[in-house]
Amino acid sequence: ITVSDGTAATSLTVGDTGNDNQVLIINGDVSGDTTGNDLNIVINADDNADEETVIQFKGTTLDIGSGTITLTDDGTNNQGDAVFIVNGTGAQTITGAIKGANQGEGQLRVENTGGLVTFKSAVGGGTPGTTDIGSIAVGGANGTTTNVLFEGVVVVNDADNESGQIVLGSTDGGAVNATFQANVTS
Repeated sequence: ITVSDGTAATSLTVGDTGNDNQVLIINGDVSGDTTGNDLNIVINADDNADEETVIQFKGTTLDIGSGTITLTDDGTNNQGDAVFIVNGTGAQTITGAIKGANQGEGQLRVENTGGLVTFKSAVGGGTPGTTDIGSIAVGGANGTTTNVLFEGVVVVNDADNESGQIVLGSTDGGAVNATFQANVTS
């Protein structure tokens, strides 16, 4: 996915079109860091229980500069989940803030077991109580190791501004090496 410079903001929106799980798999790179019009990615969840709207990023580089990846859970029933999954097979770099549309919305899952995943920008609103994401889960399958580096601030809270969840390690027994270079609030 490549965004060229233009005169208006550019958005990629996935979801909110039906009652089933929706998944967009991006196998290549995303280049959306343009002068004044960086790409914004929006993941809108459906309003049915246990339904997820998901973007799986499998490419090497996702660079949207000062653009954002916004995770919007269902605001009506609080049942649908907006999910951003990073699950490539080699080193991956994500540049662009990841946030909830509202407090405590969205899930970030890091499932890459083939290389270091680096988040260059903030994850969560940056200020507790605003657009923090609901949860972060890091870990792959049994017998694998997930390596992740968060260079920016990480803020995870639920909708009531109480502690959100940061889970390191999978239920399948995968190992995690995680480094946080800035403040972490949960």
